[in-house]
Amino acid sequence: MDDRFTIVDSIEGKVAAFTGEHVGEPRLVIALYAPDAVHVDFKFVSLPDAAIRVDDTKVLWEQDTLLTDTFKTTESKYPQPDPQWIEDRFWIWTHYAATKIARGEYFEALEFLSFIRIVVLSPLALKQANLTPSGVRKIETRLPEFSKKLEQTVARPEKIELTLAVKQCITFYLELREREDIQKNIDAQEICTRYFEDETHQ
Repeated sequence: MDDRFTIVDSIEGKVAAFTGEHVGEPRLVIALYAPDAVHVDFKFVSLPDAAIRVDDTKVLWEQDTLLTDTFKTTESKYPQPDPQWIEDRFWIWTHYAATKIARGEYFEALEFLSFIRIVVLSPLALKQANLTPSGVRKIETRLPEFSKKLEQTVARPEKIELTLAVKQCITFYLELREREDIQKNIDAQEICTRYFEDETHQ
């Protein structure tokens, strides 16, 4: 870890690099190389940590067979969305959106919509389609019909558009929830949707 920038800098053409705290991964170094603007992600991990991975990784170079042997000890596993975890939070998130719209904090409400697409709607839709639930990455080509639906959750920073977009998020979530085996919090759903209606129609 102490030598990670020395290693990154030693490769010819480096013009910029930084660590990945913004995605919760300080072991990651994101770098850019000239002359063709090549983006390279470097992740510095110990051998035991390398066994925990989200996809099958091709080994291009290793000492002896150390990395290959480590990979054989576990299977790659992409993190799956937890539908119950989402249900336990979704209605309070809806309440949050209502307060932001009612207060005129429209850009904050826009961030909420993006968050719901990335953390709730797209992962659940991808999971239910037996696809890797990687947020909204390539959702346009992976789930084109669902992608068209997501367009209805995009808004400008205006009260009416934001209200309609949040309502669509609720509608799509309810559709997705019906395909999950969870304990529904109907009380929270009712009180928060009623609150949303009251706050956004004043």
